[in-house]
Amino acid sequence: MMDKLNVLLVDDHPIFLKGLVEVIQDEFPDFLIHSFTSPEQAFTSAKNVKYDLVISDLDMPRMNGIVLITELKRQYPEILTILLTMHKEQDIMRSALAKDINGYVLKDDVVDELVIAIEEVLKGKKYISELEVINKFEDQNEELKSLTKTELLVLKGISDNKTSKEIAKDLFVSLKTIENHCNNISRKLRLKGSNSLLKFAINNKHLL
Repeated sequence: MMDKLNVLLVDDHPIFLKGLVEVIQDEFPDFLIHSFTSPEQAFTSAKNVKYDLVISDLDMPRMNGIVLITELKRQYPEILTILLTMHKEQDIMRSALAKDINGYVLKDDVVDELVIAIEEVLKGKKYISELEVINKFEDQNEELKSLTKTELLVLKGISDNKTSKEIAKDLFVSLKTIENHCNNISRKLRLKGSNSLLKFAINNKHLL
């Protein structure tokens, strides 16, 4: 039997929140669920309750789900987190995963997938909703695999906001060599535009 866990559930839509509580409580009867429509009240409640898992909607006024989860994890590093969202955009998913969020569940199939996500996250695994999103994430990894070890080090330096001169100094090579590496990276990743390499490096910092 699973130990009783304190679960924080946050969504600013009362009817949707009520439905989630019923689904989770039905599947996990030993969970002690604390539900809030206000992210601020949910955050304050953590001062009095030691939460094991927080499940939060992304789009909420004043304090969105990523901000709420990030602040909770900063104060309580052991807390497990699942983000609920309608967004399938890859950059939003990357941003969430970069914040060490354990689960990313699309609301399209939340009833079916949330239970699976909770089970996986409690096992210490990450859960990313929907095969389409997973495939995009894996495609990004495949592109990075085409880079050499040195090119990855250059890309890592760019993601850390280092200049080409600073990266050249770190790698003990000439500035011209770094410029050549940047050109090769852009070609392999099919990047175009003066700032495209910088944007790619920052957006994929968590993969480097």
